[in-house]
Order: sequence, then structure tokens, then C-alpha cells
Amino acid sequence: MKDTKLYKWFVRNNIGYKLVALFLAIMLWYYVAGQRNPIVERIYTVPVTVQSISSDRLLVSSLPEVRVTAKGMRSIMNGISKDDFRAYVVIPEQDAGEKVFPVQVEVPSGVQVVSISPERVTVELDVLTEKQVPVRVLVRGETAPGFTYKDPSVTPEQVTLKGPGRLLDEITDVQAVVEVNGAQSDISRQVNVQLAANNDQVIVTPDTVQVQLPVATSGPVKTVALT
Repeated sequence: MKDTKLYKWFVRNNIGYKLVALFLAIMLWYYVAGQRNPIVERIYTVPVTVQSISSDRLLVSSLPEVRVTAKGMRSIMNGISKDDFRAYVVIPEQDAGEKVFPVQVEVPSGVQVVSISPERVTVELDVLTEKQVPVRVLVRGETAPGFTYKDPSVTPEQVTLKGPGRLLDEITDVQAVVEVNGAQSDISRQVNVQLAANNDQVIVTPDTVQVQLPVATSGPVKTVALT
């Protein structure tokens, strides 16, 4: 083998020494670059979101924040913030109830995730449902002396609720509050519909109703002076 032209060319041109020198140069460059731009770790607090959820599922519980420990070259880490990270969970379409899902994190290019705390979060899901409930009119205040009100009527008599099934199961009606405030004649008023317990996850349609409240005299009234 030593008599081959390739071997003689390899020895004559000191290829072995040149390869060793090239390797050492590369190692030295990496060392110097590492000293000038070292690998650093940073901790970011990132909110968790849901990547995908079917149209008939609702997220009942609020999602927490996670602490993401990431590393990368100092020049890269100095130019990013928590807004450059995205923490999310993937929810299967058929899931409902309280479930635990792993947290996944997307990071900028050149950055590596070291750890996520917590690695899993609890998510409460419910089924989006609809139901109709009656409207109950509540009369507040007093009519003028000598007047009284009779049974109110409301249009429409029922409204549609849309929201998490477990919340709708607890609702039997909605309220329409009418203030009489010394009324002496019939009241016809558009009134907002209210839930007994406010919940922004329940949508009421329509959200206003027309209330008719008849007001009539309760008998003769006479005003006298007191001595």
C-alpha cells in the first residue's frame, strides 16, 4: 500500500498534518465563539392556550401559565421574550369532563426547551347545549296611592339558553325586572333578561323581552289634612 501513488501523494503533501490542523482550527473557532457567545438559560412564564377544540365543546376552566426553561446562544436569547413562545394543549374532539393533557411548547429558531413546569395541566370541558326556559317577571317598587298592578304578561314567554350543559341543567327560568315607581297607568316596557346568577358562559336569546303590566285603581282615595 505504501508504494501506491495515492499514499505517496498523501505523504508528500502532508495531508495528515493538514487535516489535524484543520480540525484543531475548527475546535478553536468553536471555543472562541462559545466564549464570546455562550449558551445561556432563561425562564419564561407563558400562558397555556388550546390549539384546537370542536365546535360542540366548551372550555369551562381557565388555563394556567407554565414556566418554560429554554436555552440558546446569548445573542439569540437576548432578542426574544415570552411572547415568542407558545404553550398549548391538544384536545381530542370526543373528550368532555375533567381531563389532564400534556403541555407542548413552540420556541423560536435556535432555542431549545430544557423543561416545562408543570408538564401537564388539568382542563375541564363540557358539551355545548341549548334549552328553552320561561321568563318570570319580577315587579319591584310601589304604585301610586290608590293604584295597584295586576298580573304581568311577557313577549316572548320563553327564551333560548346556550352554554355548558352542566350550567344549563341548573337554570329553570330567567327574570325580567320591572320597576313601577309610583305608576298610575299601564306599563309597557322593553326589559333586559337576567339570569338568577350571572354567568358569562351562558348566552340568552333574545336578551330583551316586552313586558306589559296593567295598573288599575284600587278604590277611591281622599287626601285629608292632619290636625
